[in-house]
Amino acid sequence: MNPPLARIPRSRCLWAAPGLWILALLAGCFGPPAPPVLSVLPSYDLTDSRGEPFGTEQLAGQVYVANFFFTRCTSVCPMLTNSMSKLQRRYREGGIGEIRLVSISVDGAHDTPEQLAAYAERHAIETESWSLLTGPREQVRPLAFEGFLLPLGDPQEDARGLMDIVHASRLVLVDRWGQVRGYYDGSASGLDELFERSQHVLEEKQRPPPRAS
Repeated sequence: MNPPLARIPRSRCLWAAPGLWILALLAGCFGPPAPPVLSVLPSYDLTDSRGEPFGTEQLAGQVYVANFFFTRCTSVCPMLTNSMSKLQRRYREGGIGEIRLVSISVDGAHDTPEQLAAYAERHAIETESWSLLTGPREQVRPLAFEGFLLPLGDPQEDARGLMDIVHASRLVLVDRWGQVRGYYDGSASGLDELFERSQHVLEEKQRPPPRAS
């Protein structure tokens, strides 16, 4: 797959001379439209890897990409963490410091702030722009179901003592008003789309209307 074309701010695109429109198109002036509003997140207050409160208040006015995981997961979570790491690196290399990453544990009984901090160290996570959050299951479960509209199963332990919790393997784009704007997989094409769409959402100055019920 060819690497995505570098995007040019829309304000610069508007000044392109008519004769240069085709070149502007090839340069990335006209990308896909901003994604629609899919749901509105409820207010939530969890705890980050520093043991500090972190949630709706701290994220107000910020565009972010979220996912669900847990530190004991050996199935889909390593792939999700790797995808988030790639995304963080792309934002950094692109000079895009305004978009945050948020990973929410579905195993709050085990994933204390200390466990999250150790996980961040093992995976070289830069927590200045990527927050790992934990909280009681009675808070995380409705947040996943009713806010992010994602499934979340009950904790299960197999005969070997390995813990598993069925949860979605999607990366979720959230706008500065706490509205879900899209779901993406961790494949190369999924990350390409998320990278572009998140910048469209970042450029928005007015709150888009919610989806029709």
